[in-house]
Amino acid sequence: MKKMDEMDEYIQLKATSYGCRILLVILDVWILYACWRALASGTQLDMVPVFLTAAAVFIPELMKHYIRRRMTAGDEEYRGSEPNEILLILLSAAAAAALVMAGILFNR
Repeated sequence: MKKMDEMDEYIQLKATSYGCRILLVILDVWILYACWRALASGTQLDMVPVFLTAAAVFIPELMKHYIRRRMTAGDEEYRGSEPNEILLILLSAAAAAALVMAGILFNR
């Protein structure tokens, strides 16, 4: 396997970005359909697309922070930004917990 140059890396990054965006649009359409079906027929809301969308948003963000933290470990220039990242991770975890609780409460 040959090493990618800058143009190949850019193409790969753009393709991945478009793929993720299309996947999120499909999941959003699935959520809207599930909401419409639940309201129209009076059944329970299907929370699977909500959880998949939340995972598709939260997991890359958490991984980005984890990788950034590993790459800048020991570098004095990035020392001051750590408390903000910890707060962001805690807020993301709280939002994920709220989604789980909402799913439990709506599916009773």
